This record gives sequence, structure tokens and C-alpha cells, in this order.
Amino acid sequence: MKIKQYIALFAAALFVAACSNDDNGRLSPSGQDIDWFALSPSSDPTDQLRYEIYRDYGISVFYNDTIGRQERGIDGYGDPIVHYEMLDPFYYVTGFGVGNYELSTNRTAIHTAVGIIRDRIISGLIPGSRPRNILLVDRLTTTVMSGLTPVERELVIHVGLRSTIISKVGQLDGMTPAQMTAYANEVLGTMWYEYAMTNYEVQMNEFFQVSELQWPPFIASGPSQSIYRPSQLNRLLFQSGAPGDPNAVPPIPANQILNPNWRAHWNQYGFLTNSLVTTYVWENPAGSGIFTTWTPPSEEEDATSFFIAAFNYTEAEFAAIYEKPDTNPYYFLLLEKFQLIKQLIEQIKTDNQ
Repeated sequence: MKIKQYIALFAAALFVAACSNDDNGRLSPSGQDIDWFALSPSSDPTDQLRYEIYRDYGISVFYNDTIGRQERGIDGYGDPIVHYEMLDPFYYVTGFGVGNYELSTNRTAIHTAVGIIRDRIISGLIPGSRPRNILLVDRLTTTVMSGLTPVERELVIHVGLRSTIISKVGQLDGMTPAQMTAYANEVLGTMWYEYAMTNYEVQMNEFFQVSELQWPPFIASGPSQSIYRPSQLNRLLFQSGAPGDPNAVPPIPANQILNPNWRAHWNQYGFLTNSLVTTYVWENPAGSGIFTTWTPPSEEEDATSFFIAAFNYTEAEFAAIYEKPDTNPYYFLLLEKFQLIKQLIEQIKTDNQ
């Protein structure tokens, strides 16, 4: 009998907890059960398109980070208590990430962005792993460390636990169809990278190992670090006469002695990009011009660039761009990594059917 009484008391407590008291002591809804992501039909073309995406795919697209408003009674001064529901795209379980964004006010560009999501992005999303909501912004930045120096890095997309941000909306107005496709593929490539790193660790480690093996196991300064995280001294072993020039002459020939695997360009280590954060520029003491030290990309930069390439190119198209036997005898590294990502994409599709 007592057990039944306890159950009844527990149920009553749950009911009361879901309500709040107004000034007259009456119970009223707490507002905690509102679906803030729900969208409704609209006479506005952009908002109607957003509603159709929500209706058909369950994805809420926002262009404002304040997504709802609700009055929750009256305070002691007789003023209404208003709750504003805000997106928190940088939320993490352990706290909040470091990032900033600027909302877009260009309605034409916002409409274009919503159309790109419907026509070019949703079809390429991983089945069963769609974001619940997307926030469209004009500019998105995060702060990363370059050595001991904080550096602002601009992003196209941020995949968070509660929200996904897609940036550069203001640049979409006037894009050609080919440019829109490239933009959509950059978004998709980043999202697939995030999914692969969480769910396909073995395959991603195989991918990273291709370039990792190009880093010498020992240099004059002692055991080397990962090629993705070179020490300050090791960074000086990556030099070229100009960014993007695979035939550049290094300003310090001794680098070829310190680093037996020295190569002039990041493509020759199996990278499609150098670091987007760290670049050193100085004047050559020999007087022959300005030289640049490039830093290998992070794992994220490296893998994301290949996911984007896999969405942009067939293997033949990729070879037409990067296969240059006269200047890059290490093209086979790029091709191997490209093929690994292509295979992983197909595996993920199969696993999520």
C-alpha cells in the first residue's frame, strides 16, 4: 500500500515541477515543452522555403540566433517576464568553444543560401546524421593558437553539438551555379570529415599515415614530432621561394642536410593545402628576395581538404589538376589519400543505408 502512495506522490511532484505559480498561486505551464525548432507556413518566400525544408527533412534553418520569445508571467514590479530562446552553437559538454559570428541582413543572399541547402546540400548529407538546425551567418571565425600566439581563423562551417553554422552567406548573391556547387561541397566535405573522425578512426588513421611516413624519424635536433605538429625548429625545414611554387629554391640549402626528406612544396608530402594558420615570411639575407616558410596543415585541415576534393572531382579530374610528373614526383601520395577518402565515403554510405 505504501509503495502505491509513494508512486502517487512522485507523479504529483513531477506534475508540479512541470508548472509554475502565477501571482494568485495558480499553476501555469512552464514553457519547457515548447519545440523551439518547429517552423510554420509563411507568406514570406524565404520563410516558406525554410518551412518546406523543416516539413520534408526535419531540419530547421535560421538566420537569426534568437529563435523564439515567450512571456512567462509578471515580476514583482508588474512587468512581464519575457524569455528569449537563443541558439548556442558553440556549446560543448565541457563548456563553450571560442568562436564569433556576424548575422546576415541580406535577404536576397539568405534566400539563395536556403535554396542551396535544399537543392545542393541536403541530398549529400550522411543518411541518419542530418543536423537538427542550421544557422546562416555572414562571417564565422574561431581563435586557434599558432605557437603561443592566438590567431583568428575564418571558417565556412562549424559543426556543434546543438547547432551547425554555415557562413559566407553574403557572398552567395550573384554566384554562378558552379560556384554554388563548390560552396555546397565545402560545407559537405567539412560535415563528412567531422562524422568520419568520430566514427571511422581506423580508416582516418590510415589516411593520416600516408603523409606521416614522409616525415624523417630523426633530424639533427633530435627525434621529430608528428608531421602535423612540427616543433618550432622543424618548421624551418619547410621552405619555398614563394607560396604555391613547387620549383622554388630554398633560402637555406642546409635544410636538405637537416631534413633528408626535404621537398619544396606541400603537395610533395601528400597535402592539398599548407597550414591555414601559420606562415612565416622573411627577407633572404643573401638578398635574392622574400621567402616563405610554410607549415604542414593540421589533421583537420588536411582531411577536410580531401573530403572537399572528393566531392568536387572524379579521379580523372583530380589527376588533371595535380598530376605533374615534372614538378611533383610524389603525386602518388595525393592520389592514395584521395582514393582512401573516396572509398571511405562509399563505405559510410553503405553503412548508413
